[in-house]
Amino acid sequence: MLDKTFPTNECSMCILSPKMVEVASNINIEVITLADVLSVEGEPGDMRVRLRIRPRYIDVDKCTGCGDCTAKCPVKIPDPYNAGLSTTRCIRVPFPQAVPGAAVIDPEVCRWLTREKCGNCVKVCQAGAVDFEQKEREETISVGMVIAAPGYKPFDASRKTEYGYGVHANVVTSLVPPTTGLAGVSQAELDIEGGHRTVHGVLPHLSRLGLRAAGVTEYRERMASLAAAGRQGDACAS
Repeated sequence: MLDKTFPTNECSMCILSPKMVEVASNINIEVITLADVLSVEGEPGDMRVRLRIRPRYIDVDKCTGCGDCTAKCPVKIPDPYNAGLSTTRCIRVPFPQAVPGAAVIDPEVCRWLTREKCGNCVKVCQAGAVDFEQKEREETISVGMVIAAPGYKPFDASRKTEYGYGVHANVVTSLVPPTTGLAGVSQAELDIEGGHRTVHGVLPHLSRLGLRAAGVTEYRERMASLAAAGRQGDACAS
């Protein structure tokens, strides 16, 4: 039940996926992935945004997301989508129902990009979508306005050392719902150290004093308390 969102208990991907698909299919929206905003200049109605676009090493227009390349890739890495609790391959579609639904290659661990060895993905890709010639580039686009949506930075739970986060593999935070829900517990067991599926768990509430001592603001403290209460309700229901 940890994949349910607070306070409605709806499935995370059931909320997000339709919106992502709607955005991707809108003819008036261009989705640019693996991009960083370098600068914004101009005034409302006439603005220029300079982007740094990192290579995907995959031709999105050709890739069908079939998964053949993932099956043949020999490089295993911790899956960032599942908070590192499961493993994935160097080349893969980032997560189920991703937009775009094309594969991406991690250049830091790819054997071809680091040592010019392997090339399995090129051999098995019938669509010819793998493109190791892609380079990082800068691009400037003209827009009428900018909506700032920077997201948030997760609290470093290892600062609360008494809980053993970062020391014991099966101590996780509430930001791991994909591993326990639709992505399948079979892909990432919470009880990693024991090697068994987790049946019992503990949902500790960090005290107000403990949170503030760790530098958490009162606003975030209230949100954490509400979310934790919701998680307890989910656990009891399951």
